[in-house]
Amino acid sequence: MTSAKRRLILVALLLATPAIAADDKPFRIEWAAKDTAGNDVKVPAAGKPTVLLFAMAGQPQSQQAIAQAKTVLGAEPAAQVVLVLSGDQPEAAADKLAKDKTWPWAIVVDKDFAASGKMLVRVWPTTLVAAADGEQLAHIAGLAPAYAKIFGAYLSFAGGKINKEQLEQLLASHQVVTDSPAQMAARHLEIAQRLAAKGLLDQARAELDKGLKLDPNNAGLNVTKVHLLLIGGQPDQAQAWLEKLDPESVPAWQMSMLRGRVLMAQDKWEQARVVLTGAVRLKPQPAEAYYCLGLVHERLGDWRAAADAYRRAFEATPVGREVTGPAGRSIVPASQPAGRSGQGAS
Repeated sequence: MTSAKRRLILVALLLATPAIAADDKPFRIEWAAKDTAGNDVKVPAAGKPTVLLFAMAGQPQSQQAIAQAKTVLGAEPAAQVVLVLSGDQPEAAADKLAKDKTWPWAIVVDKDFAASGKMLVRVWPTTLVAAADGEQLAHIAGLAPAYAKIFGAYLSFAGGKINKEQLEQLLASHQVVTDSPAQMAARHLEIAQRLAAKGLLDQARAELDKGLKLDPNNAGLNVTKVHLLLIGGQPDQAQAWLEKLDPESVPAWQMSMLRGRVLMAQDKWEQARVVLTGAVRLKPQPAEAYYCLGLVHERLGDWRAAADAYRRAFEATPVGREVTGPAGRSIVPASQPAGRSGQGAS
């Protein structure tokens, strides 16, 4: 196995589970955006919990979730409330909700799925509840029959109206009989991601298979299946699985990244270069795409392009952005040169 392949497998394992820590530390949401009215939306919010409802424009289940959530929240919720809209023509759907006064709180358009990807949303609708410090308290995937009661329980807990023991009692009274196949599949996905992050790949595959039996078209399960096949050195099987994916269920940048990784694992480096170059343009957070593109350029012997891609990959990470000026220029002191990787940059 070449060093490039080993690095590909490592980055696939790490990036397939971007927000799940192996030591099960609480997941904290840190996010900033502009709503459709031009106002700033930030999580954590100052001194109050946050509700993020991820919905798909035109999807009946999302419309039902919006209606039920609005009832649970009431006229004056003690939380920051944000509807995050994706799907077909989300801008038009947001305008209609605002004009009809169907949703009186903030609306953020997530056309490129950047927010949903960052917060591991794989099913629409999904409701997240975060504490005032940003710690995620609830990830409610889908729309179960008792959605309103489950959401209401988490909202009461986030607002300090009930304690953890009371929350667990409320959830226990609803959860067992109301789980939908989509919700159960989403939990199998989360478990599989945690297992993969710990290197327990066989157990992760078993969880994925359980989830796929419940929800065969679940995009998150299928994408993770492709990742694990690549990690396991099965690029041809990964390609076959990728071909079964509904392209409408996965953002275009993610499909390009998966195709690029498959081509790399198949030693089709020139084709991978073309696909990954497109992925860089499509992806809202292109660090991964630039890194893989750097591997491709390195394999093809284009050292200048490889160095530039690796530099851009670093600059697209949170740490890289901290040491990069507003115009993308390094602010590393002259006594600590950035290295040769800056050569050939545009």
